[in-house]
Amino acid sequence: MDARTVTEIGGAAFAQARRIRTFFRFRQNEAATALWISPNGEGTLDGTALAWPPHPPKTMNEQYAELLTGFPLFKGFTVHGTKRLVEAGEVKEYPAGSVLLKEGDAATFVLLVLSGKLEVFVERDEKDLVLTETKPGAILGELAVLCGIPRSASVRARDNSAVLQWSDDAFRRMLLRDPSLSQRIFREALRTLVDKERSLIDSFIDAQEEADKSYSADT
Repeated sequence: MDARTVTEIGGAAFAQARRIRTFFRFRQNEAATALWISPNGEGTLDGTALAWPPHPPKTMNEQYAELLTGFPLFKGFTVHGTKRLVEAGEVKEYPAGSVLLKEGDAATFVLLVLSGKLEVFVERDEKDLVLTETKPGAILGELAVLCGIPRSASVRARDNSAVLQWSDDAFRRMLLRDPSLSQRIFREALRTLVDKERSLIDSFIDAQEEADKSYSADT
């Protein structure tokens, strides 16, 4: 016999039988019907082979939700949980060279890097000084939003990139609803501050050593 899809002969009983993978009898149109589901998922209905309908394609939000579960910041989150985070914001794509954050601007949103590479830089003496590069899973702009201060640096897409953008209000609501997520984000924010402090100290030491060498050469 030709294979028939479950949707053609429909009914909740088919889903139940598939779930428990066993023999199942029920009545359809006043007639006894026998459904058999084998351990490997194959089935027959009164001797007719069944073909399970294909799963619908995943939406973009569902794909990004799965992506988030692989980021260390969201370790232990379910796809359902990360989907809520995706739906709380807006996914945006930027070509290489685009400036996503600008130093000195008011902080009105936070970014989560989904794909591509971004570079954090400041402009000094008409030159761009790259401070660091970020990769997928990194959050940007959260310190300025939480502290209510202007952006301390600019961010530019080094490659074609995608980010999840949360507004100031949406970001704060997320932190209030999920203490565990709040703790993780604050920990990352503090780590960023510590790294910046170390970088500043290293730069000061290097500058001092260069000054000492220059002084020694002159004397």
